Amino acid sequence: MQADTLWWLFGALWRLSREARPGLSATERRADIEALIEPARSASNPPALQAAAIVALFEAVLIASLGWVPPLVPQGE
Repeated sequence: MQADTLWWLFGALWRLSREARPGLSATERRADIEALIEPARSASNPPALQAAAIVALFEAVLIASLGWVPPLVPQGE
């Protein structure tokens, strides 16, 4: 299940990266995404850390998918 989850996250991060940084080469894009996923994949990390990394990646994908997030402080105040 973890491999399926990481594969889904890789695809989601790839799509977001392609939209946000279209000039990035595939090699650079893959390296960036692999670096993000590594803590969740590494067998040397305890399961709790792997799970926390997966949750953080899902949070990042969700926030980035929203596209626009209003500022916490209204502009002009």
